[in-house]
Amino acid sequence: MLLLARGIGKTPARAAARLFGLALVAAVVFDISPPVALTGDGFGFANPAQAAESDRKGKRRQVPNMQESTYRRIGEVQELIEAEQYQEAFDKLLPMLESRRRYNKNEIAQIHRMVAFIYFEQDNIPKTIEHFEQVIAQVPDITEALENITLDQLSKLYFQQGMNTEGDAARALFNKSLRTTADWMSKVDDVGPEPHQFVATVHYQLDDYPSAVESMETAVRLAQEDGDKVKESWWNMLLALHAEADNWDRVVEVAEILVKDYPKRSHWMTLAGAYGETDQENKQLWAIEAAHAGGYLEREADFTIYGGLLLQHGVPNRATKYLEEGFDEEFVKRTPKNLKLLGQAFQMAKDYDDAIPVFEEAGNLEEDGETLSRLANLYAMRGKYEKCEKSAQDALDKGGLRRALGTKVTRATCLFDLKRLREARKIFSDVRAEARTNRETASEARIAGQWIRHIDAESRRLEVLEQMAR
Repeated sequence: MLLLARGIGKTPARAAARLFGLALVAAVVFDISPPVALTGDGFGFANPAQAAESDRKGKRRQVPNMQESTYRRIGEVQELIEAEQYQEAFDKLLPMLESRRRYNKNEIAQIHRMVAFIYFEQDNIPKTIEHFEQVIAQVPDITEALENITLDQLSKLYFQQGMNTEGDAARALFNKSLRTTADWMSKVDDVGPEPHQFVATVHYQLDDYPSAVESMETAVRLAQEDGDKVKESWWNMLLALHAEADNWDRVVEVAEILVKDYPKRSHWMTLAGAYGETDQENKQLWAIEAAHAGGYLEREADFTIYGGLLLQHGVPNRATKYLEEGFDEEFVKRTPKNLKLLGQAFQMAKDYDDAIPVFEEAGNLEEDGETLSRLANLYAMRGKYEKCEKSAQDALDKGGLRRALGTKVTRATCLFDLKRLREARKIFSDVRAEARTNRETASEARIAGQWIRHIDAESRRLEVLEQMAR
């Protein structure tokens, strides 16, 4: 039910509930590259000769060369970092920072980048951010490549720190992430789809769903234009964003793509939920049936949803078949709620003899007497008046009935059919007296009065017959 995590612990619960518990995970995964690239490609450090060669190859920005002595110190630090001796590496970098006047801005930027890398390896995100910001502070005396990669990494770090923060501070970090990403995107020629997906995630943290949807749609479109198969997680995120914004037509479109490209249980159930939200009940049932045919129904909710939809569409025989299948395969637990659903399916199919034992089991498990009250009516329909009377009394004893007077009426009618007229009349009299105190139970008072008159007439008739027999 992919859980779209927010920085302050929120989830799109309303949308997810509508989609049968859809959970969406949108994770931002990023990496901090090691600060030293001895190949001199602009992402790390180069010696003076390498830097000059880079300039001749067409670098648009002229940057100060690195001094030979600085390059040697950087090489020593690089070896320590590669050996994961971070404290020793930091001990060598700290004096360089303290005597920064000896270095040009390009060298200062490279030093801060190495310090940032060490802090990142130690999971100290605030300090990592602080030193990456110092790298950017040296622009324009650093290569464009170094500026761009640092902006990219800073945008992810602001986001990560925002996820670990709350309130206005978190929002400020998310906005910093957006601004930094926009700055980076303005400087590179081929942005690609991934940054737009990242921007969509940040907008989501800020509850800016229209912007999140726009960025996510852009990411999907660019991926398709590149001829790439759109990632499942991207479709999931796009679907959740549209669901949050109540764009259910688009939710249906995305869900249909997911069941085609990434067929699995969760996507079929999501599609069924989306069809339900858009009042396409027939397609909703077809989606569940397709999932069942594909062997994707494997949870309790799957079978109960399927059974409930079949009942809504007036095919209770099939509902009983698949609900029993769920019970037999132990996907569905024999809880009062699930048993009542099966009993209702049997009852709608007019399989009363099969419905009765199911309701009996449910009624015995249930804390209140609702199911036992329903069972009493079912016994009455089948002419099993003694069981009707007992089930009604058991329901009353358990309590928790929405219409206890109705259950009393059922018990009294069964007593009448058992020829226990005095007991029946006493109950009807009590019902009438109680029902007259409330307008909402006026119908019970009227029914009880009718029965009292009927019982009195029947009692007189029986007396006459008894006298004639003498």
